[in-house]
Amino acid sequence: MALAGLLLACSPPLDWRTVPVSNTALVALFPCKPDVFSRRLSLAGQSQLVSLTSCQAAGLTFAVAAADVQQSFLVPAALAALRQSAEQNFGGTVQLLAPRTVPGADTGGRAQRVSAELVRAESDPLRAQMLFFSHGSWIFHATVMGTPPTAEAVEFFFDNLKLAP
Repeated sequence: MALAGLLLACSPPLDWRTVPVSNTALVALFPCKPDVFSRRLSLAGQSQLVSLTSCQAAGLTFAVAAADVQQSFLVPAALAALRQSAEQNFGGTVQLLAPRTVPGADTGGRAQRVSAELVRAESDPLRAQMLFFSHGSWIFHATVMGTPPTAEAVEFFFDNLKLAP
């Protein structure tokens, strides 16, 4: 697996770089220079500003969404709402996978990993791996999406999500 990650990291279309995610404690390794967008979403009954850091490389989209819900008691409901919103936007079949930890992320069963597949008549299925987690009052949603994303790309991206203490 380490060799696959090393080969993936050195492949010509992927130029991995460390990128701080918005004004958070999260740092991600993106394979291209990401753009940052913001928009408001209703999460846990409150309007929240959600930032999206994303880029496209080698036919894949790599993205991290982040929102500060301000109060820790809102985190579980807001994280569930973020997951539901992501699944609805993606459409297709969604499957909950084994949980995955992000170094420095909150524990307590909040982290979830999801696989999604959208079958399209005109082309290959669109597949995504999504990871939802929290840190303090911040909630996060990391995604690798493509037709299909390789296991190596997904694991390398997720393995390199780091939260400062």
